[in-house]
Amino acid sequence: MSEDLPEVPLDGPRRSLASRVSVVWLVPIGALAVALGIGWKQWSDQGPLIDVIFDDAGGVLAGETELRFRDVAVGLVEEVGFTEGLDRVRISIRVAKDIAPFIDEDAEFWVVRPEVTTEGVSGLDTVLSGVYLRGQWDGRKGEALTNFDGLDHAPLLGPDQQGIEITLRATEGVLSGNSPILYKGVEAGRIGAAGVSTDGFYVEAPGVIYAPYDNLVTETTRFWDTSGFSVKIGTGGAEIDFDSVAALLAGGLAFDTFVSGATLAEDGQIFEVYDAEETARNSVFNTPDGPSLNLVAVFDGNVSGLAVGAAVELDGVRVGSVTGLNGLVDAERFGDRGVRLQTVLNILPSRLGMADDGGVEQALQYFTEEVADGLRARLVTGSILTGGLKVQLIDVPGVEQAELDLDALPYPSVPVTGSEISDVQATAQGTLDRINNLPIEELLASATSFLENSARLIGSEDLQQTPGDVRALLGDIRGFVGSEEVQAVPGQIGVVMSEIELAVSDVRQILDEVREAEAVRRVLDAVDGATAVTADLDTALDGVPELIGNLNRVAETAAELPLDRLLTEVSGLAEEARAIVGAEETQALPGRVSALLTELEGGTAEARSLIAGLNEQQAVTRLLDTVDAAGAAVRTLDASLAGVPQLVNRIDALAATANELPLESLLSEVTGLAGAARGLIDTDDARACRAA
Repeated sequence: MSEDLPEVPLDGPRRSLASRVSVVWLVPIGALAVALGIGWKQWSDQGPLIDVIFDDAGGVLAGETELRFRDVAVGLVEEVGFTEGLDRVRISIRVAKDIAPFIDEDAEFWVVRPEVTTEGVSGLDTVLSGVYLRGQWDGRKGEALTNFDGLDHAPLLGPDQQGIEITLRATEGVLSGNSPILYKGVEAGRIGAAGVSTDGFYVEAPGVIYAPYDNLVTETTRFWDTSGFSVKIGTGGAEIDFDSVAALLAGGLAFDTFVSGATLAEDGQIFEVYDAEETARNSVFNTPDGPSLNLVAVFDGNVSGLAVGAAVELDGVRVGSVTGLNGLVDAERFGDRGVRLQTVLNILPSRLGMADDGGVEQALQYFTEEVADGLRARLVTGSILTGGLKVQLIDVPGVEQAELDLDALPYPSVPVTGSEISDVQATAQGTLDRINNLPIEELLASATSFLENSARLIGSEDLQQTPGDVRALLGDIRGFVGSEEVQAVPGQIGVVMSEIELAVSDVRQILDEVREAEAVRRVLDAVDGATAVTADLDTALDGVPELIGNLNRVAETAAELPLDRLLTEVSGLAEEARAIVGAEETQALPGRVSALLTELEGGTAEARSLIAGLNEQQAVTRLLDTVDAAGAAVRTLDASLAGVPQLVNRIDALAATANELPLESLLSEVTGLAGAARGLIDTDDARACRAA
């Protein structure tokens, strides 16, 4: 029974804690402490976490992709995810603690991948190691940021590089990304990725000109495409011109400044890219200075022939050019989904006579008013041969009211009207028809006949002898010109000219002497005296015709009536008349008149020799008036004296009759008549005539 009893457990003595701790436990404790220390150090030494947003993250892996700066790893991608809208990729990068203070607002990030371009292959180091992120920032500490927008391509200008950043614009495909910009064959800059402008009319690309070449870029600098070559054929043969083999293969641009003294270009300035150097050079002188106004015109239908650079005319004067063309589909605006041609019209206010200051605003106000008055844009044929078009701005009478749409995009819109485009095909067909209707056969026959006649003429013996005759004629002319007589002609001409000069000197001396003798004044005095004599003579002879008339009437009356009683009176009257006629002064009057005329003729001859001086004093007119007056006086005197002999004969007959007939009945009348005659004879004019 004792065998069934349970065993009683017996506890030994309790061991102390110290006795239970083993040295072996120090190993894991030390390892844990080391791990915690390492972890703490790593956590305390790690930099901040930054987020970079990209459009895509092809090849970027969390925990593998590095962030490099100057090809040194300074960070590691910890997470790759999306933004809230899932439209972009967010990459979280843990950067080094000592690098974080330098990653400020100027920092830039992009993904480096293998890339094949016309200039070669870049990013080959990523083929084995994979893609990586590259960062770029300056060496100055700033305010640290944690959110950045990544770049699609590497920036053209690094933080340690100097230069100028510009925008290149072209209307055609002459811009290619990541290509060089050359200056006299040396690479002076780079072109970034090209893209379409916001308005859709241009191709734009960023560009950079590195220092020190940036000092060569001014406001008048011109850029042109160098990716092709030009062929010129002239008298010297064919010539192929291109800038360089690298530019020919890889493309690129070249630039030059053709006008010195312009202001240096600034960052962000826009430059036009031309297709050739010649075009760029000509643009310096063809492009007017000053701002420009952009307008938009939308034309219906499929219009071909309008190109960039076409003229924009206002009333026949070119005021701008077409700088952009693209298709436009706007169902909300036009009510259908048809494709229309949207044209950008670049208007130069300087061509409208508007100053640069405020010229754009003035031009916009001008077109606003003109559109309200009926101004419309239309397409017209610019060249029938090429089919090119141009834009005209014309006033259309009676057009529907419209306004300039200032709210239109991208520029204010001008309303349009019907186009006037000539049918090039019909015009060409008409020209060909006219050519076909020409009498070609008749023309050929006429030409053949003309050539045959010409051949016969040229082959004739007379025409063949012509050169010999011409040579003989030239020989005769040489002999004549070389003869002694002809050679002596210049000397004889010189002698004659000397004699003429002497004669001219003598004439001048005579004229000077005449002027000194005051001959002109003397002639004028003589003319004035002759004029006075003529006036007195006219006054004296005014009564003679009246006297003759009275005597004729007396004779007629006496012939009819008995005049016995008038014998004494008539005899006295006859004696007085004989005294007048027989007076020495009256008899000498014709001689004096003749002498006066002779003197006047001499004076006239002298006056003609001095016509220059007489013209200055208007003496010729006075002399001619005097001569005319003298001639009239002489004619009057002759007419007056012509009846005197007849009067004497009639008076003698009257006296004989008076001796036979009594005149007592007429005594009183004759007495009165005799008194009147005596009164007439005793007048001052009659006495002046006798005295003269």
